[in-house]
Amino acid sequence: MAERKRTLKRTSFTGKRKVVRRRKKSRGHSLLLLLFFLIVISVASCTVAHPFSDEKETMVSVNTAIHHLFGEESSERDGKGTIGGRVEEVKKEPQSIIKEFMNRLKGGENKGSNGDGNNILTKREEKSPSDTRLKASAAKQRKPAEKKVGGNSSSVTGRLAVVIDDAGLDLESQRIYEEIGVPLTLAVMPNKMYTSEAAAEWSRYGMPVILHQPMEPVSGSGMEEKTILTSMSDEAIRYMLKESLEQIPQAVGINNHQGSRATTDARVMRVVMNELSHRGLFFFDSRTNTTTAADSAAASYGVPYARNDLFVDNSADEGEIRAMIQEGANRAKARGSYIIIGHCRPHTAAAFRDIVPQLQAQGIEFVYVSSLLRW
Repeated sequence: MAERKRTLKRTSFTGKRKVVRRRKKSRGHSLLLLLFFLIVISVASCTVAHPFSDEKETMVSVNTAIHHLFGEESSERDGKGTIGGRVEEVKKEPQSIIKEFMNRLKGGENKGSNGDGNNILTKREEKSPSDTRLKASAAKQRKPAEKKVGGNSSSVTGRLAVVIDDAGLDLESQRIYEEIGVPLTLAVMPNKMYTSEAAAEWSRYGMPVILHQPMEPVSGSGMEEKTILTSMSDEAIRYMLKESLEQIPQAVGINNHQGSRATTDARVMRVVMNELSHRGLFFFDSRTNTTTAADSAAASYGVPYARNDLFVDNSADEGEIRAMIQEGANRAKARGSYIIIGHCRPHTAAAFRDIVPQLQAQGIEFVYVSSLLRW
């Protein structure tokens, strides 16, 4: 009988302990739910009362509340917004924090909001208003290299490439060409007062520069001080080319200034083409002589090649220059494409400026000489 009473006593005591535990657990859940609703109300109040306030301050308060809510487990912080050993950004979406909190209430503490077990909240990309304004301002500022060129008012009837020789002597004539607004290729002479400045300025407009290399003419008169001569050794020719190209690092190719003798010399042309092939440059033959060795030498070394079809400013009269430019355009219509050479002179620049709109109205498309190379 006594033994039965002891058993009943133990059972009763155990039952009471279970009831007490249930009550404690229920009380804990109630406290968690109460804190949860307090957080929600706090976030909602901040959002309504201060819709344009600093989100970072609001979220710090929310994180502090969660810190107290999760107790010791969430109190281990590393100074970088770490909760429970997991990296979280201070600046988070309130919805993400609430979702994580609900997962914990449901016993899913080890599962992330996306179900991958990482429980890492998505970091939102930050963009400051100042960055946005700077980007918008930069987009409005057009650099010279981005200047729009080309543009034809009718269907294309022919393609015309224009090379402007003798640049580097002055900048005034060059600037007239720069304002015309169509693709033009500038051939800059080395060893001149404005060599570097002319090449750099033209390049800033996004248009190609080539080296206008002095070469020996048949007459032997009027030569530049540093001219490639047929009497030079291979090494001397290579050195002169190297020296000239160093002055114009923007160069994408070269053409000959004078050179009616040098371009007919097979050895000289082979040395030149060999050097260009190593540098990845093209050769534009000015065709100062109807006979040339540049064509075959370029083919032997795989150097892209094109040749001049017409000089348009042998006369200084603007009317005659315009007539020659129109002739070049007519031949472009007949052949499909044509290459002409003018010079960096005031009257030639003015003639081009006046006639370009008329040629565009005829369907002439201005192109760079590099687009008409033979590869």
